[in-house]
Amino acid sequence: MKRLLHTMPPLPSIAIVVTSYAPFIGGGETAAAQLATFLTRQGRRVMVVTQRFDRRHARREVLDGVDVFRVGFPGRRRALAKWLASPAFFRTLMRERGRFDVVVCIDYRAAGIAALLARGWNRRPVVFQAQTDGVIGGARVREALATAGLGNVRWLADLATWPIRRIYDGADAYCCISRLIERETLEAGVPRERVHYLPNPVDTALFRPAATAERLALRAKFGVDPEAVVAIFAGRLSREKGALDLIEAWCQGMPERAELIVVGPDMTGHPWDVGPAARARAASASRPVRFVGPQTQAALAEWLRLADVHVQPSHFEAFGTSAIEAMASGLPVIASDVGGLRDFVAPGVNGVRVPPKDPVALAGAMSLLLADTARRSALAAGALATAPAFAIDRVLGRYIEIIDRAVALAADAVQSPRL
Repeated sequence: MKRLLHTMPPLPSIAIVVTSYAPFIGGGETAAAQLATFLTRQGRRVMVVTQRFDRRHARREVLDGVDVFRVGFPGRRRALAKWLASPAFFRTLMRERGRFDVVVCIDYRAAGIAALLARGWNRRPVVFQAQTDGVIGGARVREALATAGLGNVRWLADLATWPIRRIYDGADAYCCISRLIERETLEAGVPRERVHYLPNPVDTALFRPAATAERLALRAKFGVDPEAVVAIFAGRLSREKGALDLIEAWCQGMPERAELIVVGPDMTGHPWDVGPAARARAASASRPVRFVGPQTQAALAEWLRLADVHVQPSHFEAFGTSAIEAMASGLPVIASDVGGLRDFVAPGVNGVRVPPKDPVALAGAMSLLLADTARRSALAAGALATAPAFAIDRVLGRYIEIIDRAVALAADAVQSPRL
């Protein structure tokens, strides 16, 4: 037995590559941090490679037991910055190749190209996880063709997007956080055995419902009316998150004692920032609106436990982590009928779906649900029944299986090269 233990190979070490990481808050950042922490607790050696947006952030530091390398030049978080940082990602993956056996690329657009280029030299397998739909399918190219009136010319769209599909089809595995991304990946020609549906997880120990006494205590702690019916939004105060649509809907009139809590940061300096406009519009609402700014995960969990309804009016959403966190907290969800939200927000079961960019429809859904205690209770029960399928141990346990299989297959390919 001792000899067997001595001959067992070490567990694969992982490099997680992600555009931005803590202290920034967002779906990709949360997914990367959860995976890094989970892998570390499982005894894996983990490093994170991310962009250095702020000069105050160290180029290398340890966060929650994880080695974090920050690369590139400090600057604003803009789309172009992702591409400008690609060479720095490549250099780091080459320089540090002795520290990892596999690369997991979360939000793989620019960073994914760097990982695939490095793979040609460091021979480390690459696992992709998209945090938005349309990447491998060339959605932006197809939109441009549609704008030019050529959207229905299938052969032209396929030809124009071929380079994109060819670039991204070299990963060893694809973890798809929504069924839409799964379909896009398969339609791009990636073999079924490399494509896996794997939604973002939720920490069901942190995000959980509150008993009545705890709920009242939390309301007292944060100065929330114990008799209020509370709707909550959690996300960036950004145009695409529907933050301005939410405030516009709220201003159309809500039931007595209704309150809205808005959790999340402004997108200062970003063209999609609507924080100032949302606060200005909220000043004319007949029911209270409270902006509490960005919060830690622990604090967000407390805000959710004191609320009654969660609202996620996104214009597009690859998954919708905030919605599943709310469900795990025992809240029914009002969400836009878009993207990954369709995978788990089931009308009449655990929530309500409304058309995106439609403040009138959103106002109607919020008003009805906030006024109907019995319906809220029924949908809350459905939400709690939905959440366990997204529990961290269940989802990330499967992630480890996919990562280890990619490592094993890559090792077999090296040992048994094609003739």
